[in-house]
Amino acid sequence: MINMPVKLITGQIATDQARIVSVKGIYDIFSQMQKTNNEQEAKNQSNQFLYTFWFMGTISIALGFTNLLPIPALDGGRILFLLPELIFKKKVNQVIEARIHSISFALLISLMAVLVICDFINPVA
Repeated sequence: MINMPVKLITGQIATDQARIVSVKGIYDIFSQMQKTNNEQEAKNQSNQFLYTFWFMGTISIALGFTNLLPIPALDGGRILFLLPELIFKKKVNQVIEARIHSISFALLISLMAVLVICDFINPVA
């Protein structure tokens, strides 16, 4: 997850191999993982849930990493607003902070809607 943006920028990974997905895309990937898991069950009974647990762990780490990005309306954005308070001992105006968080939240919801539409139009194969 950390190396992916660097590999995209340097051209080591094609853009069609890495894309942002919505909840529907995550479900499509999970369905593929379940199919792989069922194929592995037939071969080796001891690793029957390995792919599912790996996938859930990856999604959890990705969600935590995304939540810490310095984007207002996420936890990382909240940390970003706390830094001036720690450095200058003065709080950011709460009205301005609330407006920035509201606008950012609206943009995040809009992005989520666009991603869901894109996942229905072009599902993860």
